[in-house]
Amino acid sequence: MGLLPLCASTVFEARSLARFPKLVELVAQFRKRCPELIPKVVPIDTGFIGYNECRLLSILNKGRLERALRCVA
Repeated sequence: MGLLPLCASTVFEARSLARFPKLVELVAQFRKRCPELIPKVVPIDTGFIGYNECRLLSILNKGRLERALRCVA
């Protein structure tokens, strides 16, 4: 078992947000219920927005993700 599976993350295209409103609702609920965790994770609505409006959803924020990737490189 490697380190990266522990860094669960996924990429969503912008159109996925429109197709899956329940996902957006669940992210909003998480943000409301756990505001202390928001600085530690990359939320879907802000954070990493890349090429073609793709968004990263990860349990790690940018700094922690970069540190984890340095460990496996």
